[in-house]
Amino acid sequence: MKSILADPARARRAAKRAAARAIRKAAEPPKPPKPPVPKKEKLVPVTLGMRHSLNGVFIGPGTVMLTESKARRLLSTEYDAMAKETELTQNRAFILSFRNGVPVRREVPASRFDDILTREELPVGSTGGER
Repeated sequence: MKSILADPARARRAAKRAAARAIRKAAEPPKPPKPPVPKKEKLVPVTLGMRHSLNGVFIGPGTVMLTESKARRLLSTEYDAMAKETELTQNRAFILSFRNGVPVRREVPASRFDDILTREELPVGSTGGER
């Protein structure tokens, strides 16, 4: 058997093929890296106070089994909703009365509103809760 180096024509063809292979490889776009294999998240029991929707699937209220990331996200949503609800709730109380035909607004502590209101005198001509 002859060596490739001994046959000059065969060596030239091999060199041409190697050069063509190198050109094709340089022209090809690089292959994208393989995506990482997703890790299995463990399921945790979560008690939800509101109804949520994930990809069209309704979850809650009550205790449900969710992955840790979904549980964190839904609990965060519930916390934000409760904070917003608390912010929008008015914690102020006012008693309106008239002096010389002009309405007067007086702010009172919200916790003591009912007590203060029962001690207030009703305007003349008013019978209480009737219209």
